Amino acid sequence: MIGITMMRFSYLSKNQAYSSNLVLQKSFMSSADKDTRINKACNYILLILTYLGLMIFVPVISNGAILVPAITYTFPAFLLLVWKVKKITGSVFLPVLLLTILALVSIVATTASMAAYWDKMRGLLFFIYGLSGALGLYLGIVSSTPKAISNLTLGLMVFIIIGASLESFFGVSAISDSFREKFMLTPYFADQRDIEFIGRIRPKLFTSEPSYLAGFFALMSFQWLVLSDGAAKGLKFFSLTAVSGYVIGSPMVVVAVIGGFAIEFYKNSRKRNKSTKSKKLMLTVFGVIAILLLSTTILQNRIQETLDGKEGSFVIRIVTPFYMALLAIEQNALFGVGLSGAEEAMDSVIVEGATLSNIPGMTGDAIDRNQSTFFSLWMYFGLLGGCFFLILLSKLLQNINIDNKRIAWAMLLVFSQMGLGSIHGLKFWAYSMSFLACLNLLDGVRKQRKDDLSKAIPRGNVIDG
Repeated sequence: MIGITMMRFSYLSKNQAYSSNLVLQKSFMSSADKDTRINKACNYILLILTYLGLMIFVPVISNGAILVPAITYTFPAFLLLVWKVKKITGSVFLPVLLLTILALVSIVATTASMAAYWDKMRGLLFFIYGLSGALGLYLGIVSSTPKAISNLTLGLMVFIIIGASLESFFGVSAISDSFREKFMLTPYFADQRDIEFIGRIRPKLFTSEPSYLAGFFALMSFQWLVLSDGAAKGLKFFSLTAVSGYVIGSPMVVVAVIGGFAIEFYKNSRKRNKSTKSKKLMLTVFGVIAILLLSTTILQNRIQETLDGKEGSFVIRIVTPFYMALLAIEQNALFGVGLSGAEEAMDSVIVEGATLSNIPGMTGDAIDRNQSTFFSLWMYFGLLGGCFFLILLSKLLQNINIDNKRIAWAMLLVFSQMGLGSIHGLKFWAYSMSFLACLNLLDGVRKQRKDDLSKAIPRGNVIDG
């Protein structure tokens, strides 16, 4: 009897201990799930702030000069970087470090006077600053999910269209104008040109000028297109892009359509069925029609001015940077004029003020501004330094596990000609690294689907892929 009682007591004790362990495990799991949800929420909030900060791009200004560039973007981006810096592996950090060393070498190899070092070192600081912020944004995106980023970018696209429409057609631009006058260093002075080109003042939506708003919309549309699913996503992309082109009135819509083509063809490049071919043909026809409609309506005057060599934006984005890169390479084929702040570079390239005076559309303002990332690379680094730069950039793409390098390079080229500023500027790196992060998410989804499919297929079967 005593033995039976002891056995029952032992059995009950074991059950109680097991139940206690289950309660503890559930408690730990609940606590871990709660921490995960909090981390995801904090990451998402910081991403929203970073994206909005990248759009408005407000600097800290002191005595009429920029003290801290784009604090609205870099502050949340740096918080992401500090939070997730442990995720940066040595293989990713090494090419970034070598790019910085290459920039320093270009300065040392091309600077003859001590007076020029401050301006060039400022350019190096901007270069490091831009790379660091872009890495923070990259880490924030890859720590999220494709669906979350797709929803976020789509939401920002809709926000831009609605906000720009309110500014253009419902007379609420005063708020945006007052914000820009207070926080931007140089207000937008081309309202009269906008009226001449499209019959109205183009919206800025708290940015410094319409082209920056259009460029940011293009970035959001690229990221949404990469990460979204659904049979009609291509048509949605071109429809939203066409609407934004009409509302904002920027030629950037043409760049957006070209980038959209590249992304869609890349995403369907591994499919060989008839429906995919029909979809590509339909997208091509739809895109060509969209470009033709825009080019014969709101963009007609801009295109004619461009063909006549009188369109200022085309001059500072293509013509001036091209000729300045040639002049820099003539002076120093190996390292150009060295990575620089804008002023010292222009002084180094333009020895005589009349050098570029015979180029159609060339003005003093155009000479002082270089809005082409691609041509600034060769101007600052020369032929030898530029080639080393591209090799290190290729190594970075490899080490962050970008599977399809062709679409990555194609989109980097697109970003380099979107008027995002020089190679040491913040916007080019922010746009490029955020898009590469979306490619990384897409590649991760594809690998997961392939792994799941391989597990579902009985051993011995071959996956056609």
